[in-house]
Amino acid sequence: MIKHFKIVFSLLILVLFSVSFLKKDIIFNHLKNYNFFLKISSEMVVNEVWVTGLNFEEKEKIISSLQFKIGDPVYSINLEKVKNRINKLDWINNAKVLIYPYGVVEILIEEYEPFAIFDNSGKYFLINDKGYKFLEVDKNNFKNFFLVSGKDSLVSMDELKKLFYFLDNLNIKINRVVRIDSRRWDLYLKKGLLIKLPAEKPFLVLNKFINLDFNKIDYTKISFIDLRIPNRIIINNK
Repeated sequence: MIKHFKIVFSLLILVLFSVSFLKKDIIFNHLKNYNFFLKISSEMVVNEVWVTGLNFEEKEKIISSLQFKIGDPVYSINLEKVKNRINKLDWINNAKVLIYPYGVVEILIEEYEPFAIFDNSGKYFLINDKGYKFLEVDKNNFKNFFLVSGKDSLVSMDELKKLFYFLDNLNIKINRVVRIDSRRWDLYLKKGLLIKLPAEKPFLVLNKFINLDFNKIDYTKISFIDLRIPNRIIINNK
């Protein structure tokens, strides 16, 4: 019994020694690779810059905000500072900066998606669908977007988004929306029709109204349609 125990114990010692030796060899190889990587990184220079995800912001502004150029050492680039400079540009919601082997730098851009133009007492700002103002603009340069105005309109964007996408899916275009008394919406359609929505359940009320045949409405003779009173439609002629 003692003899068998000595044999098993000897084998265990041999296995532990082999594992220890193997680990040392692995660690040594990792250190060699790490030192090699450090050496390569210290000698690597920027060879290419890729910019992806860009639709609105000017590429020249992105490049100038990098503050490094082709041929500069890679180790000299502070990725966090580069990212922060890019994020300060008007259209940029978020940016990522990655460095690949062979000196390739990639800039991944996430821009703000314009939803509408906010009319702030004669000053106009592009806003996203969360109501965030990210760029002051000349409204005449962005005629594809409708105008939003009125007190507390920007904090009621969830409701407005639902109304807008509902009409847009029906190919009914909005020209302007106004928040009235911080409670409800007036919708001005591009065909010249004004729709006064109620404060309560405006989407459900609008949905019922849309079931009417729009093709039979003579917009030129109507001033507005009032949907504020439950279960009633008031059409005001010019």
